[in-house]
Amino acid sequence: YGREYILSILPLIILSFFITIGAILFLFWQLFSAVKKPYLYSKFALFAVVVNIILNFIVIISFKNSPVLVTSGIATATIISYLLYTSLMYYSSKEKLKITLNLKLALKPLFSALIMMSILFWFFWNMESNIITLFFGVFTGVIIYFFILLIIGEITKKDINFFWGLIKWRQIK
Repeated sequence: YGREYILSILPLIILSFFITIGAILFLFWQLFSAVKKPYLYSKFALFAVVVNIILNFIVIISFKNSPVLVTSGIATATIISYLLYTSLMYYSSKEKLKITLNLKLALKPLFSALIMMSILFWFFWNMESNIITLFFGVFTGVIIYFFILLIIGEITKKDINFFWGLIKWRQIK
């Protein structure tokens, strides 16, 4: 906890892009499972893993004298591999399933995630880290993320009512 972990910030910022990529991939996984073609995403996943291993090897060999560059490079290689995986899933859904997805929808969560990351980066940079600030940061990050989605219109009043209905339903059971 504290300044000794400052070198992990850049890899975490890079890996934060997985929030959006992961959400898109989840949609594709569900889509390919629903049409009984899970072998397609398995094949693409294997290809992305091989690409990731090759990129990681190149990064480790190239930057072996700098732990910061190695960790940041591996984080970047991971994101590149997931972007490749997502692209393959996208083009396969267009070609094989004749389904097109509006990827512009992913920009709003990405925008929210970037703002949340910026605020949390500032927060953790200016605070002494301990378990309390960590939990506070995570809780604050979730609130910021959903608040921004609410402001930009990604979350509607209908969504909020649905969420509260779920909470009330669970309390009844």
